[in-house]
Amino acid sequence: QQATSEPSETQSSIEFSWAGEDARHTGNLVHELLQVIGEKGVQSWKHAGGMGAHTSWCRQQLASEGIRAKKADAIIKRVTVAIERCLSSENGRWILDKHEQARCEYAITAVLDKARPVSLVLDRTFVDDGTRWIIDYKTSSHGGGDLEGFLENERKRYLSQLQRYREAMALVETRPIKTALYFPLMDRLLEVD
Repeated sequence: QQATSEPSETQSSIEFSWAGEDARHTGNLVHELLQVIGEKGVQSWKHAGGMGAHTSWCRQQLASEGIRAKKADAIIKRVTVAIERCLSSENGRWILDKHEQARCEYAITAVLDKARPVSLVLDRTFVDDGTRWIIDYKTSSHGGGDLEGFLENERKRYLSQLQRYREAMALVETRPIKTALYFPLMDRLLEVD
């Protein structure tokens, strides 16, 4: 009997299970736009008109989900802030820069712990200075106090997910592997080991 793979570990099932629909739509758009930027390059993105050239596309995506008018405007505004903060920061540009073996939304299937195959999607992975990086985007933000406490909670929350990503990549390569969360709305890169 053939083993079936488990459902893919996506942002929808992990990150947004607790969040509202607006957060889910924001996250989906940010992920898709960061994929475009990562694949085409930051300069190509800018030369093609940047976020301004993609606002209509965002509006169409939201309309297909039944989101229009002021609600769509608010989501697009948040997406725009995330993309602009990412591109104006050293961290964001480094993540999206051209790197050896760079991939966005990289789908892999692996057998971990002698269990059934699992499907995983890595938001961004690349090799920099001999180290494999796996970056997972998180579009959550923190408006209150204790930012470091919030980030520590996020680190703990996603530790097992990033460990699975690391284990899966370690099956096919021997170089050092680092994992991190990137919060474009806050421009925070948080290594998770």
